[in-house]
Amino acid sequence: RIRQPPRSTLNLTLFPYTTLFRSPHLDGKVAIYSSLDPDHFDLNNPVAIEDISKGRADLVIKGSLNRRYFLLKFNNDAATVVGVRSQKFPSVANFRDIGGYTNSDHRSVKWRKLYRSGCLDSIDGTCAKRVANMHIQTLIDLRSDAKPLPDGVEIPNYFVLPISTAIKDPMPLIMQHCFKRGDALIYMQDINREMPLSSKESLKEMFRILGDPKSYPVIVSCRFGSIQASLAVALILTALEVPEQTIVDDYLLSNRYLNIRTIASQGAELPLEFQDAITTMYLSDERYIRAAFHELNRRYGSVDQYLQRELGVDEAYKKRLQQLLLE
Repeated sequence: RIRQPPRSTLNLTLFPYTTLFRSPHLDGKVAIYSSLDPDHFDLNNPVAIEDISKGRADLVIKGSLNRRYFLLKFNNDAATVVGVRSQKFPSVANFRDIGGYTNSDHRSVKWRKLYRSGCLDSIDGTCAKRVANMHIQTLIDLRSDAKPLPDGVEIPNYFVLPISTAIKDPMPLIMQHCFKRGDALIYMQDINREMPLSSKESLKEMFRILGDPKSYPVIVSCRFGSIQASLAVALILTALEVPEQTIVDDYLLSNRYLNIRTIASQGAELPLEFQDAITTMYLSDERYIRAAFHELNRRYGSVDQYLQRELGVDEAYKKRLQQLLLE
């Protein structure tokens, strides 16, 4: 876990990474290396060496902290790369890297390959330059009302692959004071059950794109980088054999990176109980994504069987995707 406060100090919590090496307890030293490129570290110049038992390291890094990565080398042997997951883009909601997650084979998702985010409709000049510096090759927009990319955003491949359902938008009912928080909880579970079933063609095309090495780096986006993007990323991580609880944990990170107050402001004139319904729809609740998993398990026997039978994600494809996205 890395916290990125202002200025040039980083607090790096070490203890979660000791469990990556199948040991509940690890003594000795951890050497920490810093880089702007997760594939290249200067192993001659660690930024810190700490006792593993200390459990944390306070680092002072010169220069910009943007997109810093850290190689943690335990006892000069086992190593892992960690990074600051979220990009702070004022005009783009919930932009974050999917790198660093560990799968069931103890392989990690590569950094700087796959991102999830809110829509890029309002991206400004500064943010557009930062995105340009990331050399994004493909944007997959999962909205049914997707718009053309704004001026200044140059992404070679732009695909609109709507993920939607036949379930009606509840906003008119909210505005009529006929839809409360309990209704929103049921609604969100219903649409998560329905989306993978009603949007199979879009999801199948998404995986086709992800199977092409020339597609990367890729952004998967929707309005706020939460509802549709969460489902898509959950299915991608499943294909990479990332544990379900890790997928749920990634899903819940939207609550940290979304400004829910701004989203709920669209109902600012409503009584609080109906503003609460809006907030409930855009918060990430574990029950929502698990509703999707449960429905696929019920219909297909497993999420993996759904991927194979409906989206063409068979063992050969999974192997190819894992070669592209795992290290």
